[in-house]
Amino acid sequence: MISSPNQPHAVTDGDDPWGFGKGDGTLVEVRAGTAAEYFEKQPPATSRRSAAWIAVPVAILGVVGAVYFAGPTWRAVGRTDAAMGTLVLSSHPSGARVVVDGSPSGTTPLALRLAAGPHVVSVTDVAGVPVQFRTEVVAGGSASRHLTLAPPAPVATSGAIAIDATPASGEVFVDGAKAGAAPLTVSDLAPGVHVVQLKSATGTIERRISVAAGAVTSLVFEAPSAVGVSGWISVSLPFEVQVYEGTTYVGANRGERIMVGAGRHTFDLVNESLGFRSRQTAVVGPGQTARLAIETPLAPLSVNAQPWAEVIIDGRDYGETPLANISLPLGVHEMTLRHPSLGQRLQPVTIRLGAPNRVSLDLRR
Repeated sequence: MISSPNQPHAVTDGDDPWGFGKGDGTLVEVRAGTAAEYFEKQPPATSRRSAAWIAVPVAILGVVGAVYFAGPTWRAVGRTDAAMGTLVLSSHPSGARVVVDGSPSGTTPLALRLAAGPHVVSVTDVAGVPVQFRTEVVAGGSASRHLTLAPPAPVATSGAIAIDATPASGEVFVDGAKAGAAPLTVSDLAPGVHVVQLKSATGTIERRISVAAGAVTSLVFEAPSAVGVSGWISVSLPFEVQVYEGTTYVGANRGERIMVGAGRHTFDLVNESLGFRSRQTAVVGPGQTARLAIETPLAPLSVNAQPWAEVIIDGRDYGETPLANISLPLGVHEMTLRHPSLGQRLQPVTIRLGAPNRVSLDLRR
């Protein structure tokens, strides 16, 4: 049925999709001009019933959620004391820093409230040496631990040499300084190699010995007491050499004779810094001195200076720069460079074997 705009439209309960029918089969008169306004102002009954049914479960869920999330807090408050234990720490000396499970916890003595279970405890003394241990804290229980913190062992920075001589004795010198009469122990020596000499009526014996920090090294001079079964060697060179017999260090040419046993010997004379090495054979008579006459090796030297200079070495004038292949003995020499307007300059020079020996200076600087 089609109604005109000014005619009422009868709606039955069965035709009402929004529930506006009275449900008793009666007709509701709705004018066409107000139908839209009526439907806009009146929400469907089904929506109102759906909203009511949705609101009830939401309210119930809110209450349950509040109880659920608040429950652990209530339970934690009730269980705090029951889930904790006490650890009492003390130390000697006191004042040690305590760290529990990586967290600073104070200094000894102290009592800590900790959660029940295993913990890692570190106690550090005033010297910074930590002592670490594991402990188990029992819920509601108490445990104690006392630590004796030993002071750290001092770090050794020096060593010592225990020196004896058999069968003779004598005065002992270490690195040129008089230490006393053998036998004796020389302490407070820096780690490294030291030169030890035993001087007696029969001569001087020299040894090199290595000293380690915190250790006492033993050195025994085995020297014959009778002059008739020993002798000496003398080494004449313009530089110092160490004397070895095989792998045994015998001494050095420091202007004194070196005591050795009488008989035939083969010595190696060595100066590593100069590149020098020479093997010499000597027959040492009882009570006699065998002199090792060694020709000093020569090596070339080249000298240059800016703008130029007169070169004087060990008092001898070699002319003006540039100079090459000046033949000089091994060792240290004093060189003077002179210029009429720039003055003079002293320049020590060391001549070595197996290496280029050159001097180059700018006198204008």
